[in-house]
Amino acid sequence: MDRDELERLLLSLRQTRREARQFVLTVVGLALILEVVGNVLFNQVWQALIPPVQAALFVLILLIGCFLTLKGIDLLYAGEKMRPKDITLLVPLHVTHNAAKIEKIGGYPVTELAQLVLGMAFSHDPQSQERFVKEWRACRGRGVVPLQGFVRQCVHDLVQFLLLQHLSYYGEASLGHSAPYRGLAVEIPSEEHKVEALPPDLATNYFLEHAGSVSKRAILLPQESDILAIPSPDAVPGAEPQSDIALHLKHGEVVLRVSPFWSRAGEQSKTGRIIERHVTGRIRRSDVWGVIVRIRLVPTFRGFSLLFSRDFEQFYLWSANLFSFFEQRLDWGYYLQGDLERMIVDIRDRLDTIHKALPIFRSFSEYYEGESGGTGPPGVEL
Repeated sequence: MDRDELERLLLSLRQTRREARQFVLTVVGLALILEVVGNVLFNQVWQALIPPVQAALFVLILLIGCFLTLKGIDLLYAGEKMRPKDITLLVPLHVTHNAAKIEKIGGYPVTELAQLVLGMAFSHDPQSQERFVKEWRACRGRGVVPLQGFVRQCVHDLVQFLLLQHLSYYGEASLGHSAPYRGLAVEIPSEEHKVEALPPDLATNYFLEHAGSVSKRAILLPQESDILAIPSPDAVPGAEPQSDIALHLKHGEVVLRVSPFWSRAGEQSKTGRIIERHVTGRIRRSDVWGVIVRIRLVPTFRGFSLLFSRDFEQFYLWSANLFSFFEQRLDWGYYLQGDLERMIVDIRDRLDTIHKALPIFRSFSEYYEGESGGTGPPGVEL
């Protein structure tokens, strides 16, 4: 997200805060009017109550009014300016008779990272690769979708690992010493969260155990934050329940929700044609499964923070930039928006290659013409 977009978001947030405060003033004004009307209508009943009961009733009414006010702010404004973000992750999975790997898609760098992570894990744990391939081929032999059992668990853990890795990238980019984000907002105090201290449902991720570290085994987040594992609200029948990553932050929460309902890109779809373009000449397109995984980033803000907290704007902008970062680095839909430009670049590169090869072809052509016409390539005597 560039500076202009962040400034527009900041202005929108400040407008929302003004509206929230106006809402509070309106509620307070209505409460005073109701107080006057109530005194007039129920004065005799009120006077009949003893002072301790009057005091208790007054405090109760005050607390109910405050609760309803804050609840109204939550309902009307919390999350209004930053809605859930849906992104799609493409995992081009290629399984042969004895190995499994991720195919790289040019211009979509997450596939290169996924290829490295999967290769590193399986090189350290070849038995798991054998199990992966065995279960995959068994499902294909029965004519059923192979994304089941251990295969499904591996793909889910890979997706979750990529989310944690990019969360670490963003933490360093936004809160580290050289963060360009600091140019718009004042500095946000940060703290490190060790990978070893993650909740058990996350710490037992297969790739965290076998594929090395997530940015030096620590994730940088704003102070008073925590990384939690919460049960996923959706589940595939017959599959083990999964956990989602939740960032519990000072003024709210961001949940990285991985949908368990995956699909495969059709060979004639745009995604299928792009995969074919990048693997042509090396492997058969039908051997690559373009697994499509949908991820939803869900923000939640506290109405009290929106109204009163001075550093809420910093948290809000940090969260908004997190959404933009994940979209640009992971979202296949974002990649597709620029695919025409990438395709033009690919065509230009191929034309350059052909152009450089033309002198060689021309030399061979002259040589063969020389066999029949008495001439040959320069410097070649026939």
